[in-house]
Amino acid sequence: MALDRDRIRFKGKALSAAIRCGGSIEHDDAGPFFDNLYAEWQGSGLSLDASEGWLDERLKDAFKCVERAPEWVDEEEPLWPFIDGKPMVFLAQCTMKDDELGREELSPGETAYLFGGRKHEDGKVRMTYTTVSQFAPGY
Repeated sequence: MALDRDRIRFKGKALSAAIRCGGSIEHDDAGPFFDNLYAEWQGSGLSLDASEGWLDERLKDAFKCVERAPEWVDEEEPLWPFIDGKPMVFLAQCTMKDDELGREELSPGETAYLFGGRKHEDGKVRMTYTTVSQFAPGY
């Protein structure tokens, strides 16, 4: 299998664009989303140098939020989950406090991010929820 240098360079640009748009395409289930994005870009006829603006425009509405965007603890490594080849919807986040309950029952300094999305199976649609988390520095 030949190494596709354009694909590798485009992936780097897509990762950066996703972060600029508040999301990420690093999740394990983001592969089909990236594959479609790459195919769209190839079909656009744009050069790799012109892909950044195209990616920003294409991804600006891809990472949807119910009320507000996540406030990532680690802005350089957000982990946005995907379902059925598309980004899930951000619902809410919660940071565990460094108090008695947090120390005894939870994980102080950890922020949990809740996402939801529709899962299509056997001709039916059901809601699916998932969480990702990040730790504040020093925890």
